[in-house]
Amino acid sequence: MVTVEEAKSILMNSIPAPGIARQSVISSLGFVLAEDVISKYAIPLFSQSAVDGFAICMDLKDEPLLTFPVIGELKAGDPPIKRMKPNSAIRIFTGAPVPANTYCVVMQERTILRDGIVTIEEGFIKAGSNIRVKGNQLKKGDCGLQKGIVVSPAAIGFLCSIGCTEIKVYAKPRIGILTTGNELITAGKKLKPGQIYESNQATLSAALMQSGYSVELKLKAKDKKELVKDAVKKILSACDVLIISGGISVGKYDFVKDVLTGLSVKELFYKVSQKPGKPLFVGKKGKQLIFAVPGNPAAALVCFYQYVLPALNKLSGFPDQESSTQKLKSELMFSGKGDRSLFLKAIATQEKVRILDGQDSDNLQSFAKANALVYLPKDQLTISEGEIVDVFLFPEI
Repeated sequence: MVTVEEAKSILMNSIPAPGIARQSVISSLGFVLAEDVISKYAIPLFSQSAVDGFAICMDLKDEPLLTFPVIGELKAGDPPIKRMKPNSAIRIFTGAPVPANTYCVVMQERTILRDGIVTIEEGFIKAGSNIRVKGNQLKKGDCGLQKGIVVSPAAIGFLCSIGCTEIKVYAKPRIGILTTGNELITAGKKLKPGQIYESNQATLSAALMQSGYSVELKLKAKDKKELVKDAVKKILSACDVLIISGGISVGKYDFVKDVLTGLSVKELFYKVSQKPGKPLFVGKKGKQLIFAVPGNPAAALVCFYQYVLPALNKLSGFPDQESSTQKLKSELMFSGKGDRSLFLKAIATQEKVRILDGQDSDNLQSFAKANALVYLPKDQLTISEGEIVDVFLFPEI
């Protein structure tokens, strides 16, 4: 049995290098850029007005003026006018191209237009004001976005603004989920004595979706070795990552570990000195990763957040997620038992964290109220009120 720290180190040092794929910009949300994006265009593409108002051309040889004849109009999308007549003005709108010899643009709130003559308030004719100069934000050939950036809605908009339609990203793995157990029945069906409703597949699928991943294949198998084996083989033939729920402990009908061994899955570790989630198996077959998490719902979700999700993120090229772990003061004292490290469901605020009741490995209700896990190493199972503890924050919905 390995410690939590040993298990995480073994796992993260076993993650294959992320693959690279071409992705359309509009469908790239949540992916990580696999190369620098070099702009083929300047941003702005041309010098343009930053406001609705008047473009002023002044002959600097003359005395400064405050009134100008308005000789035309430019709106966004109009072709540019190369030059204006000296000591004249053009009515201009936000985003319209600014003529090359424009002295400044004055916003309309600082002007009075009467009979084709615009009068400017004193003090608002300033060289270069309210003009977005070509290339001011980005020059042609500059790096627009750097490799390693997670594509956000703003990044998608920016990429579209420089004419990108496709980008290289780190590919996200194809993921399959297998749930095992004779007692598990799909919600909505009538329960027979000894049966329970299956929840882990829905829980894990939702946790994956929340973190930006989709599930390629979902299967269920009764506690029969051949059925488990067939399901595992089917998922491994189609997916990069397999998550198995249940059947990984040491009971008579726990076949998962034997099946994985028989299919030449290399064991990275089995059993972690933690509660909940001790019977966790992590293995590898070529570049494929296999996680067999306990069937108890809370234990399965703890293992997902602590092992599966960090592995998926590294496999997808994400930077280290250090921001998800914080040190906060405990609102209450807590005394744990046993000789294993603890992951405790909790509610965290900006400054404090409160450990919840209902820490049993099958208790999903308390997990539904939690937004964090408190981690207590096995040599520090008792904490005092106000003591600083390590807190893992769940991804935001």
